[in-house]
Amino acid sequence: AWGDWGSLKPDAFPTAFRLGPKPTDREVDSCMQGLARSIRSNGMKPGLWVAPFAADKHSELVKANPEWIIRDASGRPANSSNCGKFFYGLDATNPHVREHAFNILRRATTVWGFECLKLDFLYAAVLKGNGK
Repeated sequence: AWGDWGSLKPDAFPTAFRLGPKPTDREVDSCMQGLARSIRSNGMKPGLWVAPFAADKHSELVKANPEWIIRDASGRPANSSNCGKFFYGLDATNPHVREHAFNILRRATTVWGFECLKLDFLYAAVLKGNGK
């Protein structure tokens, strides 16, 4: 999920998500807490790779917040493609985007229990667009 924890894809995690197509926040939290505990119980520090300023173009986050997407002068989403996948950059000048990113990081650490985070694709927040 590219910065969109609300639309984790259960089919990508079949042994972790046996919850159906739309897991609740509580179910996602429980699953991720269990994963962090399992990693810790094996003598390792649980870490998570996140992209807080990027979103899959088909994600629930994009559908609910289209104004968060960085767009070029003609209104097309700016391309923050990497690894052959097109995804949207989230406009870090928008206070709602910054709050969303903060909440993602806080949830991963304080709710789920991950001790280290790899913040990736941060360039997605500074793509040219939105008149900036």
